[in-house]
Amino acid sequence: MPRAGTLQVYLGDLLDEASSAGPSAALRIGERLADLASSITPFVDQIWDFDGAVLVGADVPLGEHVPARAEADASGAATGVVAAGSPEFDALVRLDDPTVVVKDEEGSGADRMMTPRLAELVGVLAAHVAQAFPGRRLRLTEAWDPDGEHSHSSLHYEGRAADLTVDDRDRAKLGRLAALAVQTGFDWVLHENDHVHVSVRAG
Repeated sequence: MPRAGTLQVYLGDLLDEASSAGPSAALRIGERLADLASSITPFVDQIWDFDGAVLVGADVPLGEHVPARAEADASGAATGVVAAGSPEFDALVRLDDPTVVVKDEEGSGADRMMTPRLAELVGVLAAHVAQAFPGRRLRLTEAWDPDGEHSHSSLHYEGRAADLTVDDRDRAKLGRLAALAVQTGFDWVLHENDHVHVSVRAG
């Protein structure tokens, strides 16, 4: 899903492309528009300004995910486990952002490791959280998983997924947190029972 601030440009580009496309290209454009429609369906009451700020927004209900597609389709399927010391691990970055509280349950710093794109978006989301919930911070409970605690196809093993709450652990805030994560631009967002799961494409 395109970020809020780029939606108008994205639609304009698609319409321009469709006007000069052949039948097969037009079909592909139609599929992209269908994906966009499924992504924003839960948020039809959002009003965006031209800077991408959400003026009115719907919370993501418990158990719902955005976009409506499977995580593997939105963020890309898992390709394997990133092992410590591997070249893939060396490509991860350590999140040392003072605006984010890190649970670090293993005590090893593993929960701070993630892909650069995921780290960038977590930082942006932390700023949204501070604005939406004055006095509160974003809390990161899990990112890269070196211990096999997730399902075999989890993006946590590649540092492409994160589990998040607000630092007061108030579950009533999770629907709003998930909506903020969608606004931020994560490729897949799920409102789970006690946290919000987000993931991103590789690269």
